[in-house]
Amino acid sequence: MLVTGGMGFIGSHLIRELLIKGAEITSIDKNDQSRILNPKELKSIANFNGELKDREFIHRIIYDIKPDFVFHLAANILRDRNIENCSSLIEENIISTTNLFLETASVQSKKFVFLSTAELYKAELNKKITEESPIKIKSLYSASKYSAEVFLHFLSQKTQIPLQILRISNVFGEGQSESMFVPQLIKSCLRNQTFEMTFGEQKRDYIYVQDVIHAIIASTNNNLHKFEILNLASGNSIKIRDLAKLIHDLVGSNSEIKFGAIPYRTDEDWEFSFDINNASKLLNFKPNYSLNNVLKKTICWYQ
Repeated sequence: MLVTGGMGFIGSHLIRELLIKGAEITSIDKNDQSRILNPKELKSIANFNGELKDREFIHRIIYDIKPDFVFHLAANILRDRNIENCSSLIEENIISTTNLFLETASVQSKKFVFLSTAELYKAELNKKITEESPIKIKSLYSASKYSAEVFLHFLSQKTQIPLQILRISNVFGEGQSESMFVPQLIKSCLRNQTFEMTFGEQKRDYIYVQDVIHAIIASTNNNLHKFEILNLASGNSIKIRDLAKLIHDLVGSNSEIKFGAIPYRTDEDWEFSFDINNASKLLNFKPNYSLNNVLKKTICWYQ
């Protein structure tokens, strides 16, 4: 099995679970260290450092290992809206993805699993988002992910390599980068530092990383259609304000959360709430963790 982005947040959790299942794993990542995997786990895999946009580099690895399954998690996750970042996102999220798929097809891998984003949907108040819901691109990141999906679908049809696209909502858990909202807030609360945010009335669906991992592994099921797009989410949305208060209380922090210190975006998305029926049917997917319990686990990791 090949995991790209194997040293990253979701990738490391996936590798740990695959090792438990006895899988032989190759990882490709820019980095050779993981915040999550321990030295024994790192020694149990082959990790190659390099750029996925380098077609020759990818060719050598794919030709050598001929993976049955490819889990493509590596991505540039830059979410600012500066159009000057367009080139790097095209290179790392589109060109790299097509390079990897074409090399995968050349050795007739059994399945290509691509982690996309649920950010690409149009947010709708009081309405669950399904895989057929309208697309509304609001960032270069979601534009690059959606473009990669389109290319992959076309290439999958041409090569007959089965493709699974998983559109993931807001994921969190142990080891996530502190540039993300949940760990950023946890660290501020643990340090008793003031945390500034919007009024937090917007609603988001947060899914625990282990639930994501179980779904990714389930997507290797050969009974699935050759092409599927599935939403991965908890199925429950929460106001960012309420999530912030919950984390603050679980930490027992003396810090202040300054609601309204940061203005809303002019095109703010007010609610992302997802229908996960298709994932439930096809992957036997069911979120197994309560928000309170996994937030406690996540907080413990950062202490």
